[in-house]
Amino acid sequence: MKSLYEILKEENLSLETLKANIGRFVFLSDDEVKKIFTDEEIDFDYKTFIVETCFNRINRLPNDIFMITISYLEQGKILKEHYQEKIESLTENELINLLYKENCSAECVLEIMSTSVYKDSLKKEKETNGHYFQCTELLKEIYLNETDLTKLDEIGKTLDDIAKNIEAKTEAYEMVTNNYIAAIINNIENIKLENQIMNHAIEIIKKQIKLGEILTPKMLEFYILYRAKDLKLEEYLKHVYITYQDGKNTAGYFSKEEKAIKLFYESFIKTYEKSYKKLKPNVIEISKEKDFSFLVNQALLQSISHELNHVIDFKRLNILKDKKQNNLYNQIIYSHILRIISDDKIYEENHDDFITENRADIFSFIDFSIQTNKIFKDTFDEINLKKISSINAERIIKMYTEKTGKGLKVISPIKKFAKFYKNNLEGMSEVKLEDQTSDAILANLLNGDDIPIDIIRKINDIAIGKKITTNLYLEIISIINEYNDTLKQEKAIKI
Repeated sequence: MKSLYEILKEENLSLETLKANIGRFVFLSDDEVKKIFTDEEIDFDYKTFIVETCFNRINRLPNDIFMITISYLEQGKILKEHYQEKIESLTENELINLLYKENCSAECVLEIMSTSVYKDSLKKEKETNGHYFQCTELLKEIYLNETDLTKLDEIGKTLDDIAKNIEAKTEAYEMVTNNYIAAIINNIENIKLENQIMNHAIEIIKKQIKLGEILTPKMLEFYILYRAKDLKLEEYLKHVYITYQDGKNTAGYFSKEEKAIKLFYESFIKTYEKSYKKLKPNVIEISKEKDFSFLVNQALLQSISHELNHVIDFKRLNILKDKKQNNLYNQIIYSHILRIISDDKIYEENHDDFITENRADIFSFIDFSIQTNKIFKDTFDEINLKKISSINAERIIKMYTEKTGKGLKVISPIKKFAKFYKNNLEGMSEVKLEDQTSDAILANLLNGDDIPIDIIRKINDIAIGKKITTNLYLEIISIINEYNDTLKQEKAIKI
């Protein structure tokens, strides 16, 4: 005769067959019960049926196995009627594990919160610096008030206070903060940028960074939508997808057809250690977990800025579509043409020659520097910020130079792109990409256009470590101002 375990493993098991054999459950040992409920191949609904039927046997289980089984219960009223006494026997730590590790249904959690053992534990916790049961209370508030902005603001204030006493990541804090941010995302169209709710979400992200933890998908989704609102891109960015799919050779992309940014979260984390070692070997030591999380968080935030710049380009295309002689319009259009006609291999090999990619990279370096000294002030480690400033300066220098037989030659990304365009579009009429002559040197830099060689030399000082800074943006502004002041002085002398 087959055991109940073997019957539950059968394909196409009918409910009638399960009902006919369920009486045998009472004779199973504790270990046999655990084997059934921990086997992922046994259907969830079968386990739920057992918990909804075999009350007496489940109530006799040791607490650790009981908590595993009860996580398959969907209906709170069954928990209250048949399992409340067993819940009351749990210790404080067991109650925490049940709430945060066993993934109970929302109905069951609400019933657990009405028990005496829960209320006593909550009262005790409020007298200390604990947060588990307070986080459960906040989860309940989020669940019941997910569209009430006034309530969400109050919840955010409480989370700010709880965060002050948290020194390491816990399941409770991570769960409540992710649920809170999810509620904000669902309401973000109705939340103004200056609303305190936005600040609460930013504080959660900052806390995650300070704890040495990698930003979660929900945190990244919020940050993208927040920055899109800040940059007035809501019309051009409608969707954000943070996926665990394999991104292969890309960390993320912007789709103008879908008006969506997609980031490959897990691939991103796995690949960025290698990519940054290639950029500058031994600049960042990643032997410690906090150093690695800094590396990934920095790369994620810069990648977001990079993709947002593609959204900015998409917005520019729409604004400039009636001005087709505009140089900036032509740069973007030609980049898109090349991307479409090039196969993946050619595109990957020549990725850095696409002016839209150069411009997105430079924007990401500058934007990351601005945000780390604005939104994320006093959040990132100062030593690592200095290293990243050096790495990003080095990448700018790489974009503004090319190797020749005599060494390095200064050439702007836009001129590189003009050559690449001509070499890769044979048979099409040659397009002249005229140099921009704007006095706004920073704008030229952000557009990948020509900038004075003296400024390139000064940026190179940051790249090689001759000049140390935590704020690449302010340092570049200082270099530009110093350059212009020198020009004014030289002109005054000539006069």
